[in-house]
Amino acid sequence: MSLFGTKKTEASIHTKTWTVMGIVIFCLLVTGIFIYTFQISLLLMAGIVLAVYLRMIADKIKKWTGWKDMLCYGMSIIITLIILIGLGWLIGAKVQGQAKEMVQQLPEMKKRIGAAVDASPFVKKLVGKYTAGWSEGEKKDSAAATTTSQAGADTSKNNQQNSVTDSSKQNQQPTTTAQPEAPPSSGGDGLSSILKSLFSSTFGLLGDLYAIFFLGIFLAAVPREYVNGMVSLLPASAQDKGRKTMEKTGLNLKKWFKGTVYSVLITFALTAIGLLIIGVDLWLILAIIAGLMTFIPNFGPIIALIPAIMVGFLQGPQMALWIFILYFFVQLVESNIITPAIQKRMLDTPAALLLFFQMIMGALSGGWGVVLATPILVVLMTVVKELYTGKKEETVIEEKTKEPEK
Repeated sequence: MSLFGTKKTEASIHTKTWTVMGIVIFCLLVTGIFIYTFQISLLLMAGIVLAVYLRMIADKIKKWTGWKDMLCYGMSIIITLIILIGLGWLIGAKVQGQAKEMVQQLPEMKKRIGAAVDASPFVKKLVGKYTAGWSEGEKKDSAAATTTSQAGADTSKNNQQNSVTDSSKQNQQPTTTAQPEAPPSSGGDGLSSILKSLFSSTFGLLGDLYAIFFLGIFLAAVPREYVNGMVSLLPASAQDKGRKTMEKTGLNLKKWFKGTVYSVLITFALTAIGLLIIGVDLWLILAIIAGLMTFIPNFGPIIALIPAIMVGFLQGPQMALWIFILYFFVQLVESNIITPAIQKRMLDTPAALLLFFQMIMGALSGGWGVVLATPILVVLMTVVKELYTGKKEETVIEEKTKEPEK
């Protein structure tokens, strides 16, 4: 009996060992695939965000009308397209013109900023290494113009002397003209290279947007089927908990998206009104950039401030200072009044944790990582709270209720 029990125990140990090894190898394989396809995972997250938006619109239509789900979903896509086409018809031409003008004036912006920095020793000490060479374009142009004029003057003098001494030799002498230096580039190539470096992945920027668009449409069409498919991969004992966790995650993503949309619209309105008041020419494109950059907490306002300051220098250093004050005021209002008021009703994310997570995502995957850091953090916080923190809190509450009253 003891011998049989020993053999059974050894067989059980071997089975458990192979099971543990299989689990470890599977986890390592899944981790390796995830790391190798991390950029594609980010596109999937962006598609989920788009699907959340489409389902929000569809749910509102269904609540108001009582129509069938697929009809409401189709209406959400149609409404979105109507809004985009309407905005393009109303302000598309103006936005395109201002964007083109901004790109064309980029070299002039850099020259004026470089000249303003060089004029102040204190400012040059702070940011001189970032603007080094910006004002050299103007100096090169003036030097090229001076060289050209001097060469022309010398050529005319030589021609006059030759005409007095020997007119026949003058006709035989070859004439040379000074070639002016090529004008500086318009800056469009540099801007596009920055965008490509920020939003680079397997498919390129346009390919990413194409993939996100269709992923969002397919995920929003039948979300229940995808949830059921994910839940079916879990053990039977964990399927109810997994379903509740996924539903809670979707709800928190909707809350985050609503709060973000409110912040974007309010920031756009405040920035547009302020730029119109102080008299900035490219107010519309700058306000749109400021509103869209609100989608990226912490780093977005700084990114939006850079082109605004550069445009301000075209109208003088004083205008650039007014724009800086305006953006600082808008950011102060958005961070201390708008966002807290929205987060009371929507979803609150810890600022320090979000900043740290944005830096990690930016280091791992560039621009897409920074843009999608907030929704990814919302998903991670929800999963951790539902599977670990929430269960721990329930255990503590149960233990407190079991304690006898003293």
